[in-house]
Amino acid sequence: PFAFPADDLAQGHMLCGLGVQDIRGTDSSFFSFSDSYSKVESVGGGTLFPLTFDGDSAKVVIPGARDSRVKSSTAPGAFTEVPLEFTVNRTLHTVEIKTPGETVIVAKDEWSKWIRWNFELSPSFSVKAISRFYVLDAGDRVNVYMACLQYDPKSPYIRFATPETFSGELEDRYGLYKTIGWDYDTHAVRKDTLTDDAFLGDVAATMTWNERLTLDELDRDNDLLLSAWTGPDRVSHLFWRFRDTKHPLYTEAGAKKYGRAVENTYIKMDDIVGKVMAKLAPDDLLMILSDHGFKSFRKGLNVNTWFVRNAYLTVKGQPDAATAFTEKDQYTAAYDWSTSKAYSVGMGSIFLNLKGREAQGIVEKADADKLVAEIREKLLALTDPETGAKVFDNLYTSAEFKGESAANAPDLQLAYADGYQSSKPTATGTAPPELFEINDDKWSGEHAS
Repeated sequence: PFAFPADDLAQGHMLCGLGVQDIRGTDSSFFSFSDSYSKVESVGGGTLFPLTFDGDSAKVVIPGARDSRVKSSTAPGAFTEVPLEFTVNRTLHTVEIKTPGETVIVAKDEWSKWIRWNFELSPSFSVKAISRFYVLDAGDRVNVYMACLQYDPKSPYIRFATPETFSGELEDRYGLYKTIGWDYDTHAVRKDTLTDDAFLGDVAATMTWNERLTLDELDRDNDLLLSAWTGPDRVSHLFWRFRDTKHPLYTEAGAKKYGRAVENTYIKMDDIVGKVMAKLAPDDLLMILSDHGFKSFRKGLNVNTWFVRNAYLTVKGQPDAATAFTEKDQYTAAYDWSTSKAYSVGMGSIFLNLKGREAQGIVEKADADKLVAEIREKLLALTDPETGAKVFDNLYTSAEFKGESAANAPDLQLAYADGYQSSKPTATGTAPPELFEINDDKWSGEHAS
């Protein structure tokens, strides 16, 4: 489950999932190497490195473990530097990859074995890691993918198992395995540095590994076993584009090949559930929980842009509500809260700038219900100018929320019509120039909010 570092337990075992970072301190930063790249470039979720070949060989230096003694991640020396050498055999379509520790030969459309890394930060301290490579092209062009640098299960940078030796015991049991919390390479697929086929093959292999672990752990004398699965979520995010004929990235060829990718993942999951059920004793209780549904994400609404255009939210130094907008890295710091009444963050939450709750609140509690009703009415009437379709099915007020945390609930929760979602900029509180954004990202399915 989403827990990291590992908890101290008087009894039992724990292997952390979501939250376990790579050794560079990110949720999962991949590396991609190609002779088609012209410069080193950071992209969402990873870094591109150009390969300049001298004959059939090319050398490159990549950033390794983060040196926490250097405060800024962009300062010189923030990361150890690691040399790599790639030698391509264009006839056999293989790439020999020489790392500081060992050399492997990887064929096109194949993963390498897991490779161990050692990053010496000082004579007395080293960070150990594991990673592996996938070769996409090894002919006229060369393109090699490298998974993020993950914790070595026998010498983890930060403990991610209980007892501490449990992660190493799993290596003894199965060999090296993924230790990163975000254990599917979704960022790489979105940036075209890993193919759909490679991704789906890895999903199947990872789910098989998790299945084996879960079934083995059922053989322990446990009172409780909790096993978290994220494969169906990740496949749904990326492959919904081939289930929805209206999605901007839908193609008939893609649908023919990948149109059942989501369903196939559920079939695999169902098979695993069946194997679990076969191991249960008569008095055992099996609970299967899902934290959200899914639907297509065709077009995003910049909710804060709507608030700006309708004079509920003011951008500093930009008095014209018809044209005001924020830069992507300004977030909520771009707004003049002395004149702003409402804003949105996350994937569908709207909050009033309420006096006594928000740091610079101006909306009186006595006026809150009237303002909520006004915003709700206007948003329910909002239509897509291209199609005339309504953007929302409903908007729920905070009265819908019950329980001890109700005071922290949003003042309005957006319930989008089919195909619409809050945009990615909305999630961070920004207001781009345009009201709507076409979703041309492979992240084509979204949690059904």
